[in-house]
This record gives sequence, structure tokens and C-alpha cells, in this order.
Amino acid sequence: MQMLLALILFFSGSAAIAQSKTLIVMKAGKAAPGLAKSWKKLAEGKYHFDLDPKAEVAKGKVVTPLHVKASLESSLGTVLSVKVTPQGATAVEVSYSGEEEKFLKRLAKTKITGQDGVKIALGSGVSDGGIRAKVAARGPAADEVKAKYIKAEGAAGNHMVLVVEKGAAVADDVKGGQTLKVHAADAVSLQKGQVFFFKPAAAPVDGIWSISAISDK
Repeated sequence: MQMLLALILFFSGSAAIAQSKTLIVMKAGKAAPGLAKSWKKLAEGKYHFDLDPKAEVAKGKVVTPLHVKASLESSLGTVLSVKVTPQGATAVEVSYSGEEEKFLKRLAKTKITGQDGVKIALGSGVSDGGIRAKVAARGPAADEVKAKYIKAEGAAGNHMVLVVEKGAAVADDVKGGQTLKVHAADAVSLQKGQVFFFKPAAAPVDGIWSISAISDK
């Protein structure tokens, strides 16, 4: 009976890890594989994570570096200054500020969704990622652009937006009152005239600015 119970507990624990929707899980105070199969510390405040190529964030949807980037930066970008840099198709580098123990614990609690970006819930004040859609009252952070949505444009994920205001660290090529063509994940759903915030790439590619995150904090 005791052996049967031990086997049940073992397989239950293994299934929990396999079905995890977080990058890592904490077991007995130690990090264990979740969506990431392995990781290593590169320096103080920086980790490299290798993603499990078979791990799914949703049925039929394998985890990608963009899923990790969108989820971690939107959830932990403010509290721990988390930045995620994709490393090929199955790995990411994650930098953060603050205590390592706190970072790992928060990482183990932060769900990685199947969205390549943050989806704003239309007709609701809160998005799937817990970000409020009504964010127009504040100004942009140093690395953000405050913009007004115009329309979808051309290929899937491309949109036209009007720059309302930009942060001090955003490239000089971006100016208030300017119309920009941006590329966002299909998950980003905005209505005409809706004000939102995004973090642009350092420079456009073929005239298109990539959007990396949407936030109200």
C-alpha cells in the first residue's frame, strides 16, 4: 500500500511538472523544470533558459521565446525590471533586478500564456494578462510610446497607430503626432481610437516598428 501511494505521488508530481504553465516550478524550495527544461546563471541578475520543445502553453501550442517574453515582461517588468531576450527558437535570456530568491519564486508563479503579446479585452477594464485597458490617463515610461490605434494594415499583425507621446529613451525617429506602422502579435486586439502603450524595438525593420509589450504601470 505504501509503495502504491509512493508511486501515485511520484507520477502526480511528474505530471504537474509536465503540465506546468510556468517556466520553472518550486519543489521543496528548489527550482525544477517547467516549460524550461534547463537553465544556467550567466551573471548576477541574468539567467539563460532552454525551453522544452515539447512543452505546450495551450492545447496544440508549443511554448516559444515570444510567449515567455510577453508574459514575463508584462507581469514582472515593473516589479523586478525583467527583460527577456529570445535566443533562437527555443531559448531565452532573462535579466532582472533585485534578490535572486525573490526572482525565482516570482518566476515559478508567473504563468506563461499562449499569447505573443498582451491581449486587451475589449469591453472590459482588464485584459487576459491582468492589464487594464483604460490606461490613457498616465504618460509613457522612458522606454514606452503612448499611441492611439488607427487600423489594421497589410499583413497579419501589422497596424497603423498615431503617436500621442513618447518616453525619453525612445528613438528620436519616433515623434509625437507621427503615424507609425507597427507589428504586433495577432493576440493584440484594439479598437479604433483606443489609447494604449507599447515598447518599440530599437529601430524599425523595413519601415515597421516591432511592439514588445503593452503595460499600464
